[in-house]
Amino acid sequence: MLSCFSCAKPILQTTHQAKGVESHINALIEPLIDSSKIAGTTIGVAKGDEILFLNSYGFADFESRAALPAEAVFEVASVTKPFTAIAILQLAEKGLLGLDDDIRKYIKFDSNGRVVTVRQLLDHTSGIKDYTRSAIPGKLEGVEYAKDTVIRMIEKEAFEFEPGAAMSYSNSGYFMLGLIIEKVSGLSYEEYLRQRVFKRAKMQGTFDCGSILSSSNNLAAVIT
Repeated sequence: MLSCFSCAKPILQTTHQAKGVESHINALIEPLIDSSKIAGTTIGVAKGDEILFLNSYGFADFESRAALPAEAVFEVASVTKPFTAIAILQLAEKGLLGLDDDIRKYIKFDSNGRVVTVRQLLDHTSGIKDYTRSAIPGKLEGVEYAKDTVIRMIEKEAFEFEPGAAMSYSNSGYFMLGLIIEKVSGLSYEEYLRQRVFKRAKMQGTFDCGSILSSSNNLAAVIT
């Protein structure tokens, strides 16, 4: 059994509401740590600009018994996608792209004559196969391919359905949105988010993980 502990002093506002938040979170998390269902986690609760609760539980590493710090950095994986969507909508609001534009206006992609729109990439109705359900991840392992090369791999996969005919979650679509952001803004995906999203939102502990498929798909974040 693992003992539950905090590696950082809880940051709390001394209010009745904050105490209730702390008790509720402890009741939820401590059994999961004690039963080894999770290794560790950091929980933060804020209301407006006020941090009601910030604490960490468990281990960053089991073997070394390294405590998980409250400022631990976590990959947020597909939680990245809302940030990609924000960037696309910002560019659309400025008139730099249209949501119903054919994606081939911005990136080279052989759609076999199909019209795929920016909006369809956003809402997972493009029909473009999710590269994670193909052999592509295996080909990318340990190899730093150019982003255009990855697009060439994706376009060789058969469409799952005609654009707009159905909905199917697609990491490929959001990878392509990342490339559209770069094409339209003139900035790298990482730099665009840093300047136009994270800086404005004062998200100083959020950054790109740096992998070839990180465009739209892989950020890391810390509660700050």
